[in-house]
Amino acid sequence: MRAAFLAWLTILVCVAFAITMGYSYFRFISFSESRAVQIMSARLEDLMEQLHNAEKYIKTIESVADISATERTRAVAEIMRLNPKLTEDKEEILKLFNEMSIKEMQLTDANGEIVFGLPEKKEDLSQIADEEQLRGCLATQDRELCLRPDSGITSGNMQYVVVHRQDQPGLLILGFRGPRESRAKDNLSFNSLSSHYSLGQNGWIVAFKEGALLGNDIPPFPVADLISRPINVAGKITLGGTEYFTYAILRNGYRLVGLLPVTELRERSLKDLYPVLVTNGLLFTSIFLLVFYLLQKLVINNIERINNSLRKITQGNLDVRIEGQNAPREFRKLSSCINSMVDALQTYDRHNEESSRRELNLARTIQDTIIPNTFPAFPLRTEFDLYATCRQAKVVGGGFYDYFLLSDEYLYFMVADVSGTGVPAALFVLHSMSIIRELAHAGATPIDLVTRTNQNLCEKNFADMHMSLFYGMLEIRTGKLVFVNAGPPQALIQHKGGKFEPMEMSSGMELGRVPNATYATCSRQLVTGDRLFLYTQGAVQATDPEQAIFGEHRLHDAINSVTSRAIADVPRRVSAAHRKFTKGSEQNHDITMLALEYIGKKHEVADTSFSATGREVAAQFISSHLETVFAAPFAIKSLQQDVEQILAALPADKEIHFHLDYDEEIVEAKLTYPSPAYNPLLHLSELRADRMDYSFTDDGCNVITLWKTLS
Repeated sequence: MRAAFLAWLTILVCVAFAITMGYSYFRFISFSESRAVQIMSARLEDLMEQLHNAEKYIKTIESVADISATERTRAVAEIMRLNPKLTEDKEEILKLFNEMSIKEMQLTDANGEIVFGLPEKKEDLSQIADEEQLRGCLATQDRELCLRPDSGITSGNMQYVVVHRQDQPGLLILGFRGPRESRAKDNLSFNSLSSHYSLGQNGWIVAFKEGALLGNDIPPFPVADLISRPINVAGKITLGGTEYFTYAILRNGYRLVGLLPVTELRERSLKDLYPVLVTNGLLFTSIFLLVFYLLQKLVINNIERINNSLRKITQGNLDVRIEGQNAPREFRKLSSCINSMVDALQTYDRHNEESSRRELNLARTIQDTIIPNTFPAFPLRTEFDLYATCRQAKVVGGGFYDYFLLSDEYLYFMVADVSGTGVPAALFVLHSMSIIRELAHAGATPIDLVTRTNQNLCEKNFADMHMSLFYGMLEIRTGKLVFVNAGPPQALIQHKGGKFEPMEMSSGMELGRVPNATYATCSRQLVTGDRLFLYTQGAVQATDPEQAIFGEHRLHDAINSVTSRAIADVPRRVSAAHRKFTKGSEQNHDITMLALEYIGKKHEVADTSFSATGREVAAQFISSHLETVFAAPFAIKSLQQDVEQILAALPADKEIHFHLDYDEEIVEAKLTYPSPAYNPLLHLSELRADRMDYSFTDDGCNVITLWKTLS
């Protein structure tokens, strides 16, 4: 058993650890993706701002360079107007160009044809992309223009200016862009700016300007799909066989797309997850060791000790004593019962001459000792009511019932019938009950409990007995019933207002016959007012003096004739029918019955009337009713004080009708008094009710309603 328990506990802890780590991994991935969006957004925004500022700065430099070139050309035009023969003296022109820092100069005639060039090489205007516009400007005296062609006269980046002389068209200056402009464009290019921003080790920032790809560092995958990525929305895309986490922004004609490999993102998450993995592993290991130690010490050791003693007892060793002073209360009680049983067996053995009579008395003693017979069974629980009875046969059969609560949430109950009679049957009952209680306290489900009980009984069935069993587990809060039936069907169900009818269920083989027998779990949803009636075969096999059988039809007639709402009256009515039918003849089978009614939450209403001065009457009325549903004393006192304040605010001659509508969670208190209309709630600010309402009905009555939570 210890190995099986250890295996189940290990599986449970491993599953809990796997679930915890799976959830942690999911949370870490979600957090990493959210953080990646924040980082990518921040870096792309910073880079976008840098590109925008660089564009404005470069335009400023270009504007300054254009203005400078235009002014210098105007100066040359004015000098040539004042000294027309200057073009014939190249030395003077060179001197003039050196003084004005002109690097390249071309003169044209009125038709736009170059007639003089500095340096000596004359350029071909037909190579200029804007040739038509340039020639038109050169031939028109009242126009001037400054152009920056995409493909200029030379192979380098060029700027050129056309300025007319005062008396005739034509004057052209061409020059390379200055070093400041070149340096600025190199330093403020996308490649230069993006080198300061990175997205992980293998991430990319891809930029587009008006649909054109920027930069010389081309990604090793197609980039056409990146232009269509949604703006300001995180997503995923597969490029070049790699899955990337993406984020894009768009502004001022620039589109920036950030790409971060998903594998890199998850590797970061796993690195952050390792400390959590180690911590959770240590925590779960500690919990596993603690739970195993406590259950080993408090449950398993005591169960094995009792089982070993019972095994010796069933083998005939009546000198065995079970010491349970340091065991939990349930095991002390069970040990005491077993010791009482051993004492009874020893007494029986000492009086061998009365063996037959003493065996029956002993069996009855055992049965009376182990079967709970105090009713009401759970006086503090109002969600259900239960009553059971076991009428022993003349030779003492093996019929028995049992019920108990675990963790205040589940009610476990059973009705069983063991083959055989006398002490062997009683011992078999005791052994079976110890196994069932042991498994129930270990948390076994109904199907697991029945299967393992059958296996145990088959392995240690020294008397070759078997047992039919109905075992049920009721979830008290919801009314859900889960049960397993082994043996003949033996359960009836009554829905509120209806009759008892056979309950549909699957039945398996009796316990103790076949080691590997299979059983089925059944379930039923009980609602308020539903009743169950469980019984052994002795309830229908009772005989009269002529050996006529009581039968199922008489059982149904008797149980459906019960008009009382007390659940105890159901078995009592059947017992009365048995006595009338059998006419006092002794029976060969125990008659065991158990009746259960599911009540659910207790809901009641109450009414009374008193004058506005009857505050003590109101307080007593509230406490006497709400205490029946175990309302919290503070909630009762709070409601009493609110009602007293309202009554004090009303005229003393008012006749008050007081109505309570309550269950175990909330109470609705309603005070009704005649006209004229008057709402005291407007003047009371100290009321502690959860909710308050005032209304005036059509028949001329004031109604104040208070709602208060009772738990």
